[in-house]
Amino acid sequence: MSGYRDGYKLENAAQHALEADGYWVIRAAGSKGTADLVAMKPGPVLGMAVETLFVQCKLSGTMTPGDRNSLTALAVQFRGTAVCARWAKEGRAARTVEFRELTGPGPKDWRPWSADHAMEVTP
Repeated sequence: MSGYRDGYKLENAAQHALEADGYWVIRAAGSKGTADLVAMKPGPVLGMAVETLFVQCKLSGTMTPGDRNSLTALAVQFRGTAVCARWAKEGRAARTVEFRELTGPGPKDWRPWSADHAMEVTP
């Protein structure tokens, strides 16, 4: 299977996972831009801001420093969250999409991300 086809499948799976969690997803044509997907979801409380994700899908889960910086800058500019989507597989289970929130410029600067992560209200 070609790398392009594998990447396309990852983008589809990421889009469907986000849509299943209530996000409205826009897919970039050709996926040659800064973000492959832009996902938005209104806040759980009336009047709360919309959560916006800028998602780059990477089969390996790694991004070049330039790609990381561009995605992070885009997220900062629009008050969103920069996220990398990759395949994850444990044992014989089917592979699933894993989302990682980018937290800095380095390859280890990330934390697991899940739906509504940015919307969680802390007491």
